[in-house]
Amino acid sequence: MRGGKKFSKILISSDFDSTFFENGYIPERNISATKYFMENGGAFTINTARPVNSLGSFMHLFTINAPASLSNGGVIYDYQKQQVLFVSYLPLLALTVAKEVYEKFDTVRIELFTLMNVGIARDLPILDEQIQNSRPQGEIVDIYSFDEPITRIVYLAEKETITQIADYVMKRSGGEYDEIRFNNNFYNVMPKGITKGGALIRIAGILDIPIENTYCIGDSYNDIGMMKAAGTSVCPQNAEQDLKNLSDIVVCDMMDGAVADLIEYIDRRTGG
Repeated sequence: MRGGKKFSKILISSDFDSTFFENGYIPERNISATKYFMENGGAFTINTARPVNSLGSFMHLFTINAPASLSNGGVIYDYQKQQVLFVSYLPLLALTVAKEVYEKFDTVRIELFTLMNVGIARDLPILDEQIQNSRPQGEIVDIYSFDEPITRIVYLAEKETITQIADYVMKRSGGEYDEIRFNNNFYNVMPKGITKGGALIRIAGILDIPIENTYCIGDSYNDIGMMKAAGTSVCPQNAEQDLKNLSDIVVCDMMDGAVADLIEYIDRRTGG
């Protein structure tokens, strides 16, 4: 369907929060540019930590035309067909350890991500308003009776507490799951070997797009995997400095239309 057009066989994989979207706002430049990119044969998608329904609640604001990566690469979902293409769940040990953390630390917010939604154990207001507003909405759950398969677990607490939690959780892991330590207040537990980079490779394979023709754009530490996997890695001006150091290209601030900047760069490269 995209064959013969100027962006044919090119895939853009964009992080969502603080890269493409921020607190209900998507720069109009991004909307216009992604529409232009897709109309001219390009494949555009989102690669996010959010679960399926959380990202889906914003899909009336923008369009993608390729399967999306959710839960930091733990889920690949086709919104057009409403079909799960890939899912990886944490072992039961991870939930057992989450219950232990819940008992040992009374100032931690625990988010249990399922395929479609997120359950929140102990709904504490964590840190500043900006962080709180960026958290996905979910139902309050009883962690002791929670029995749904989990794609990822997020712990949120003050810096000193989160360090203690991270150390405890990994000692209990038995090598059965992985971690992402980014930001002083967030700690993620992931299925073994699951990253945004692995999801990017899977999506490129589904679309039969060479990995060297993939572009990723992200602003935070959980985007490092896809930056290493992509043919070209990009970050907005508001990204963490470590990501700027890893990126092939640094574009404008997210609020100014970072994804549009990337598409204009690709357009120039393809003779636009």
